[in-house]
Amino acid sequence: MSDTNVVLCGDSHGEWDALFRKLEHLQIEDCVLLHVGDLGVGFKSLDKQHREIELLNNRFKKRNIQFKGARGNHDDPKYFLGTVNHSHFELIRDYSYQTFNGDCSLYMERKRNTLINTIRMSQGKGRYTKEVLYERYPII
Repeated sequence: MSDTNVVLCGDSHGEWDALFRKLEHLQIEDCVLLHVGDLGVGFKSLDKQHREIELLNNRFKKRNIQFKGARGNHDDPKYFLGTVNHSHFELIRDYSYQTFNGDCSLYMERKRNTLINTIRMSQGKGRYTKEVLYERYPII
């Protein structure tokens, strides 16, 4: 994925309508939306969760947004095995590494039973604070 806008968000806790209202208000479309944890996925019945994921895929598709979600501590790990991968909605497999535009990387790792979503810039060289990320990528 090159020359694609990357937008960061997190901690939506299943409040998808609120997220879409914010996307609409900020006129965000044609981008990768990287959700860095606590999506609120996996706390509904299996059938309802799968229907919701299909609906979300269609909603993101309408805005041409490639949604990529990393697991947080408020997400069910069984949904982050690399098996939820739709055209516009993907739940990133734990312990994986993805790079966007050659300079924004997401690495999933565990340390002392805590999941760490590390966002690195410049092809993984150095970690950056939220303030630096604000300068490089919109955070909603």
